[in-house]
Amino acid sequence: MTVNLDFFTLYAEIMMAFLAFTTIMVTLRQSMVGSLLPVQYMLFCFFIETGLLAVLKCFIPIALFSASLDEELVWRISSYIGLVAVLLYMPLYVRRRRRLVPGGLPWYSLFVMGGYGIDITVLALTATGIFWPPSQTTFTAHLSWGLAANMTVFVVVLSSLVTVNSGDRE
Repeated sequence: MTVNLDFFTLYAEIMMAFLAFTTIMVTLRQSMVGSLLPVQYMLFCFFIETGLLAVLKCFIPIALFSASLDEELVWRISSYIGLVAVLLYMPLYVRRRRRLVPGGLPWYSLFVMGGYGIDITVLALTATGIFWPPSQTTFTAHLSWGLAANMTVFVVVLSSLVTVNSGDRE
């Protein structure tokens, strides 16, 4: 099978563009309006941290192929690293969020966490090779969920930063 490593560099570029735009928006919002609310801060942290993890995970297969490793081994290692990254990050994020923002999780957080639950299951099955061998397709699906989750958070962060005062009329 032909490996398309261009996907990973393109994915990293798209994710970095999202991260840069959101960082600029948050910076502008803070300079004009003031500090973020705790929930906005946690969404922003989630967005940046998972985005940077996704960019890092894009370079793992590129680096492993550069080391001339076998294709299945590259995807198995990449899947294990993706699995470990999600398993280590999510509990830390949830604990920080509960400390900073008490109460239940909103629907979009439940949606994203549920998606990551499915992602973890698929990555674990993929890495172990129980039902199917690790491949570029399964690792791409993992990265695609990361992009979809970040896009969901991106929309929520952006909509929470851009508020319209009902008293303002043009």
